[in-house]
Amino acid sequence: MAKWKPALTNPTLLSEVIREIDDDAPRLAYADWLESEGAPECADFIRVDCALAKADPGDDDYPNLIEQKREVIGRMWNRSTHRLDEHTDTECYAFHGNWHDVDDGVGRLRRGFQFCAGEPSNDHLNDEAAAAIRFRDALGELTQTTTVRGLKFYGWFSRHLDTILATSAAEDLTALEVFNAIHDSLRSVDSVDAILSSPIATGLEWLDVMDLTGPQMSRLGTTHKLTRMRRLELRYPADEPAAIEKMTSSEWFQGLQDVRIGFGKASSTNALAALTGLRNLQTAHLWDTPILEESRKLRFESLNRLRFRATLLTSTGMKTLMSWSLPNLKVFEPEGCRIKSTAIRNLTRAEWARQLRVLSLESNWIDDKGVTILASSGILRSIRILNLNWNAMSAAGLMPLAAEGVMPELTTLELNAPEEKHFRGTQAEMEEFLRTLTLPKLRHLDLSRWPLGDCGAIALAANPSFVNLRSLDLSFCKIGPKGAAAICESPYLSNLLNLHLDFNDIGDGIASLRDCTVLPHLSRIGANTMSHTPQELKTAFEQMRDLLKVARPDVSGLG
Repeated sequence: MAKWKPALTNPTLLSEVIREIDDDAPRLAYADWLESEGAPECADFIRVDCALAKADPGDDDYPNLIEQKREVIGRMWNRSTHRLDEHTDTECYAFHGNWHDVDDGVGRLRRGFQFCAGEPSNDHLNDEAAAAIRFRDALGELTQTTTVRGLKFYGWFSRHLDTILATSAAEDLTALEVFNAIHDSLRSVDSVDAILSSPIATGLEWLDVMDLTGPQMSRLGTTHKLTRMRRLELRYPADEPAAIEKMTSSEWFQGLQDVRIGFGKASSTNALAALTGLRNLQTAHLWDTPILEESRKLRFESLNRLRFRATLLTSTGMKTLMSWSLPNLKVFEPEGCRIKSTAIRNLTRAEWARQLRVLSLESNWIDDKGVTILASSGILRSIRILNLNWNAMSAAGLMPLAAEGVMPELTTLELNAPEEKHFRGTQAEMEEFLRTLTLPKLRHLDLSRWPLGDCGAIALAANPSFVNLRSLDLSFCKIGPKGAAAICESPYLSNLLNLHLDFNDIGDGIASLRDCTVLPHLSRIGANTMSHTPQELKTAFEQMRDLLKVARPDVSGLG
């Protein structure tokens, strides 16, 4: 059976990593060897991935580790001979997840090495049952000869979870992501029964299950097997207060560090109160969870990261959050919550808001007034990472962010513009914003979809405030050849690792990249454009730099 193996491999060191699977020391030794063999990017990836895995969001260095991982991924993007996720999928299993994911999900890599496997991506397989048996029988060799310790089933293998986990090899697994197939029309399998009757239960640390029923959650509340559980993700669980109360009061639930769950209206108040009793809780991701008045004055002693998705946070809901005691909160991410300026005002009045280091307000309804409230409140002075992607502010409305001293510590700014039909602003306003913006510590900047034009690109290129930028996204910014040339030749952008100029009519504006002293650290450039064919772009860039990874355009459907 073919096994995962990076193109540059040390079998002796790899066997030590597998043998001491929970210890970072063999992984760091492997990193040292990679560096000695001329693969410093992969070495740094292992180091930062190990550091990020054991960090918690409250650590002072947490934002820096996120950015370091993004940067090292940028450096190793095109080093295909040293990629850490080189592998050969087999008829038994495939490797799932994104190697470049900076979050802590059940992804392809963890702590620098292969982590997750799942069903083979062979949609033509007719005999699911036989395929599941082959997977089960291959599981022992997989855990003994690779660093895989997680399973991620996107679809049909969820219907055979009982078969797959019925092996002693399952005791070596620590992570499982699966659909709950209890009501599947083709084959009904109770995922909770499958887990609790398998050796996987005693070693499981991460569990992600969708659509659990009330009786299933009640059974989880009575088990004594999940003694190592640290992270639980339940997507769309039944809104049954008694069942949720039974689960949240269990001994294993009390030891959780990371909870990702959506509570319904009936369960919300009591369930949130139950979370306050988790003494080790560091991260809470809450989806579609109503924040009711009854939840006022909750106290979360250890919570470092609080994330809401698709939760309606009106001014009243944000006022309730204001009353929460969050003495250690450093990361706040209410995304897709329909937040307006009145809710922003309440946010800025929260006592805990001034200690934040990461603030993500992506996909809300924040307008110019909301931006002004944020900028004048003072809460942005300590922010390291700010995400305002997909909101409703105009180009002129960005100006309060450009005032000196508003965001002195900022290192990442994400400002992806709203859809064009909702956009309000001119190129002249963007030019003024980019000429005025003063962010000397900035390392990552996303301005995609704002109409910079050549004048805006030239203003950005002439701003010495961007001298520390490592990543710059200017996709869909109406930039022409002059603007692209200014970006490439700017003396203040020479530290760029990643540059995205996708879907701009740049023509020959990046011709200067033929000279390797221009943007000397650049590892990846995105230059998808509707004015060239894929082959023309590919040929042009191959003539520029052998090591430059170029995103080829997708012109399908453009006529």
